[in-house]
Amino acid sequence: MDRVRLSPALVIAAAMTLAAGCAMLWSSATGSARAPGRRVVSAKCSACHPTPEEGSLTAVQFDKVLTVHARRVQLSAEERAALRSYLVTDDGGQPQQGP
Repeated sequence: MDRVRLSPALVIAAAMTLAAGCAMLWSSATGSARAPGRRVVSAKCSACHPTPEEGSLTAVQFDKVLTVHARRVQLSAEERAALRSYLVTDDGGQPQQGP
């Protein structure tokens, strides 16, 4: 049986294509999980001030911000959880993956 020889460039190109595809799938899967938070930010936060960025707050900052804003904005428990998931970073500085 004949062996097929693959050039290193072809192997590298295939690996990069595979990695890019996996990254796109991961991004859309995690992005869709945080979509409710993005919608709450657009509806409730952006009306009064610049839109906060995804993963821009620590848990402590998030709790302080919500305490201050509780007088002005009414949020359901579901909206609050969606906001937390979207705005709060985990210990690694990355947006949280769920509520």
